[in-house]
Amino acid sequence: MRSRSLLNPASPNLHSVFLSLFVAVALPLPANRYIPELDLPKASVYVNRGDTLYDQGKLDEAIAAYRKAIKINAQDSWVFGILGEALGDRGKLDEAIAAYQKAIQLNPYFASVYNNLGNGLYAQGKLDEAIAAYQKAIQLNPNFAYAYSNLGNALSDRGKLDEAIVAFRNSIQLDPKNAIIYNNLGNALQQQGKLKEAIQEFKQAIRLDPSLRSPPLNLNEAQRRLAFRQNPHLSLAPERLPSRNDDHLVPLKRSVVRIIRNSSSDWHIGTGWVVRREGNKAWIVTNRHVVTGDKNPLLENQKIEVEFYSDPLPGQFRKRQPARITRTTSVDDPLDIALLEVRNIPQDIQPLPISSTDISPSTSIRTIGNPHTTGDWTVATGEVTKKTDQELQLSALSASGNSGAPVLDRRDRVTGVVWGRRSQTVDKSGPALAFPIQIVAQQLQSWGIR
Repeated sequence: MRSRSLLNPASPNLHSVFLSLFVAVALPLPANRYIPELDLPKASVYVNRGDTLYDQGKLDEAIAAYRKAIKINAQDSWVFGILGEALGDRGKLDEAIAAYQKAIQLNPYFASVYNNLGNGLYAQGKLDEAIAAYQKAIQLNPNFAYAYSNLGNALSDRGKLDEAIVAFRNSIQLDPKNAIIYNNLGNALQQQGKLKEAIQEFKQAIRLDPSLRSPPLNLNEAQRRLAFRQNPHLSLAPERLPSRNDDHLVPLKRSVVRIIRNSSSDWHIGTGWVVRREGNKAWIVTNRHVVTGDKNPLLENQKIEVEFYSDPLPGQFRKRQPARITRTTSVDDPLDIALLEVRNIPQDIQPLPISSTDISPSTSIRTIGNPHTTGDWTVATGEVTKKTDQELQLSALSASGNSGAPVLDRRDRVTGVVWGRRSQTVDKSGPALAFPIQIVAQQLQSWGIR
């Protein structure tokens, strides 16, 4: 049977939606777990039914089946553990944590349940409690590689980088083929300023699994930091822009920014666009999840920067400006929007105009964003395939990194803001989903942006 668990802080990316991969060591199954149903006690029938529904993605039905099994036998710690996993996958973290705690109460020797408990606490931003849970899992099973890795991420986010590095190295010793752990170790080393060591870890992650998205991005980031450290004059070099003859969209791309959210354990890319400018100060619209993450509270050691479009020579990098979050919609608001403030922006950058009219289905559009699948400032064309008051469905493709991108009409007016895609696979692209600009404009107006 495959191992299931909550969202994993050991994985390289928190959106696409906040779908990360949690891996936990599966507990040994009872020998009679999968004998024919008619020979099983009634509780085991419900457990088997729950497992089948779980594997089919029918989480609510699986949860109901596990709860029926518990009603029959409330002393089965195993069922509380798998109930916790299903609840966690359903996003019901409080209930998942309660289920794990009940499993531990019934059987205090479940290393994997302590690990999953740590995952749930980590997802809630309760780092100290998560650390304690991971440490207990390791105490019970000193060969638990993923618990060491998860502990390392929690310690990184807590700012305890020396301890985090020890945890990651312990995890690698136990699981030397896991590319994600090398990536996470590289992140911790990078936060310590040990850029050459970090670069080696990112390269090893890429060698082990070239399909992973984060290690190449992290490698480029470490190389960028090392280049600026070794040659501080790079920051004084003028921006290099393509000519209008080579790229007539340069002015448009300059109004779209690449957003970098950086914490001690990882960093994430998104897109935004300039909505207002006063002097050398600008306000940028993006998605809330781009700058705050999907579920974790905003981390204290997190910083946000923006890059404006340019075409640097080999060995050079784009300049960045720090950004400050001024407003976000609430976490329970379906409108996923945030507003950033940036100072000292280049003089040529102008706000994008906002459309004052509704866009109709079948209307041609294009988006400009930073999807990891095709590169920065990618222009994707398509049309509106479906429209409601709350959502635009587009034929233009989107991928992770494109969140916050402007949807532009034929006159290059913003008519929507990309927030996701119709795809369940984290590392794939799919047709874009966007908020209509009317509801975004109403929110901006309430924040004083007209």
